[in-house]
Amino acid sequence: MVGGALALLSSIIAPGTVYITLVSISGLAVVAVWMSISASQYMFRRQYIREGHAVKDLVYRTPLYPVVPIVSFILCLASCIGIAFDPTQRIALYCGVPFIAVCYAAYYLTERVNKKRGQVHDASTTD
Repeated sequence: MVGGALALLSSIIAPGTVYITLVSISGLAVVAVWMSISASQYMFRRQYIREGHAVKDLVYRTPLYPVVPIVSFILCLASCIGIAFDPTQRIALYCGVPFIAVCYAAYYLTERVNKKRGQVHDASTTD
């Protein structure tokens, strides 16, 4: 609640700096999430079929697969590229891309350490 109030306050006090930065970063986060969803949908269904399952067994079947996830990914990527050409939005790339890279690096480092210790994480178990 406090964070939301501060963000709202920044739209009044600093609409051209702090507020636009917050909006840019949150916009990039949304686009990155949708890119992940598109890529996941595309890769999941390919793997699902490869493992011998039938498409008719899926609860949700993406219409016009594989066109929809591919077009969705490309449009989101175009949006990210467009951010690079807008000086007021570019801060999102400066903050977002390194943050995503650090998250991936931390994940892979953790996985590597766990494998060396013999602690392979099983997704079917809960912590």
